[in-house]
Amino acid sequence: MTKILGTPDKSKPTKKISKRVEVEDVKGNRHILKATVISVNPLDIKKSNSQALDDVDVDSLGIRDKVIEPPLSLSELSVLAEFSTELEQTTESMAVGVDGFGHRIIPQIMTKEQQASFKKQIDEEWEFLDHFFKFPNSEESFVKLRRESTQEKELTGNAYWELVPSLTDSKRYSAINRINAATIRITKTDRVMTKMGLNYVKNDLSLGTKFFQKRFRRFVQIIGTKKVFFKQFGDPRIIDKRTGEVAESLDPKFRANELFHFKIESRRRTPYGMPRFTGNIISIKGSRQADETNIITLMNNNIPSFAILANGGMLTQGSVDRIREFVDTQIKGSSNYSKWLILEGESTHDGLSSPNSIKIEIVPLTRAQHQDMLWQSYDENNAKKLRRNFRIAPILVGASENYDRATAQVSEALTEKYVYNPEREEIDREINKILLAQGIRFWIFKSNSPNVTNDEDLVRILTGAERSGALTPRIARMLLEDILNRDLPDFSDLPEGFNPDVPFSFTLAKLMHSAGSANQNGTFDGQGQVPKRPSSESVDEGSIESSSPDDLLEQIFEKPQKYIEKLTQVRDALGNELTRESYGAKPHESKGCC
Repeated sequence: MTKILGTPDKSKPTKKISKRVEVEDVKGNRHILKATVISVNPLDIKKSNSQALDDVDVDSLGIRDKVIEPPLSLSELSVLAEFSTELEQTTESMAVGVDGFGHRIIPQIMTKEQQASFKKQIDEEWEFLDHFFKFPNSEESFVKLRRESTQEKELTGNAYWELVPSLTDSKRYSAINRINAATIRITKTDRVMTKMGLNYVKNDLSLGTKFFQKRFRRFVQIIGTKKVFFKQFGDPRIIDKRTGEVAESLDPKFRANELFHFKIESRRRTPYGMPRFTGNIISIKGSRQADETNIITLMNNNIPSFAILANGGMLTQGSVDRIREFVDTQIKGSSNYSKWLILEGESTHDGLSSPNSIKIEIVPLTRAQHQDMLWQSYDENNAKKLRRNFRIAPILVGASENYDRATAQVSEALTEKYVYNPEREEIDREINKILLAQGIRFWIFKSNSPNVTNDEDLVRILTGAERSGALTPRIARMLLEDILNRDLPDFSDLPEGFNPDVPFSFTLAKLMHSAGSANQNGTFDGQGQVPKRPSSESVDEGSIESSSPDDLLEQIFEKPQKYIEKLTQVRDALGNELTRESYGAKPHESKGCC
């Protein structure tokens, strides 16, 4: 790594370097060649050691025989993005794409009887989860906690959450703290197996536990000369945070908290995760070295801008001084691109062979100077290789050349489908494990996702599904919740007898059938009740008089057969219009439509 130190010396604004050498031409004549370089004094360029943090010293803490060293330096990995022009935005794109859209808490699928039976427990769990995710700790929101953790996992292969137990309820966690992955070391596994249990929700919404035998590890955080142990998530034993040893009973202030480990799995035999770009670390360092080479070339250019050639004679010292004064007072700009080279030639004999043999000319040397940075293709190929490790489209990291709307949408949809969404679902599964460990059984954590659905395709799918009877009100609401990333009102306020799991087309057909078979009381079979029909004298069969939506609904129920037909026509016309607007074709000309 290079550092640019200091400023030009004002007291000595120019720098002059002279050298005399003796040369011999093809005819055997010997000459003395003198070269002088005059330029503004360049900035000092010095090499400095890496600013990366040193890895922890486990020997001084006496835990060398307990911990396993990571295969790569976690400290260097954690700051590697500071020395790369591509890694920072790539890992940040992963963090935003996976965790940047928030989350929602959705209920388990329950019947009305179950909702009524468990209402108190459902409300209690909701209140706890609402507070738990709004205030995961005293410093950051849950969205920021997830984003920072994901970016750290992409940089080092590891991320850790400390699960802080509640002081009032030992089964619940009161906070989640993010622990710096570079400070964590993992111990070897226990020699003995320990029985542990994982909670799950049964079909009747009761909480079940599945038991396993597992060899647990411990985690130790080392900062300077201090260390503290954590126990692995799910370990039911009491662990001393000072020594990492198992204890039968212990003061709560000395008990180790649980640590949840997120990692990118590695094929190596190591408990640590490995970053995706492991194979490109050399390329990252190579691109950095290319940038350093360019800045050194730019700041310390070795090829002057001009050469003053004096053939057959020498410039006097006064001429050299005047040239130097001209550079100091008249030439502005970069110090290294304002160099002048003076070449003087003289015979070895005293005096001049001919008074007219002196020739002075100024030759520009700008063509030989580097006009652009070196290693451009090498650096560009390294950036492409790094993005391929993450499988991210270039437009998502700011490289938007040669993109139009169609290619941008396809790139976004593909990255969401094959990169972001799988990672998001895996994180949701891990977070739900944390909720189940706390006894949460009526609610599920689900991350929000961006809306990459094509609206035209969505209209076509929903229209076809509704006409074929495959779309129920509940399914439609679930689809809209996923697309809009928000909770919609449930079906608790619907009329009695309305079933949200029955397709709307079937309900409409049943109502149409019932319209022609009303009983003497004026009611119809099917969902809901229809008011009694008034006498034909009080209602004009050809008019719709409605001063309010309620009046309109009342008239519809008074003349169901007629208005059901009208509503069906409106529905079909609306569907045809949407199809025509979306695809520019008549309904029967649209391919793939119902």
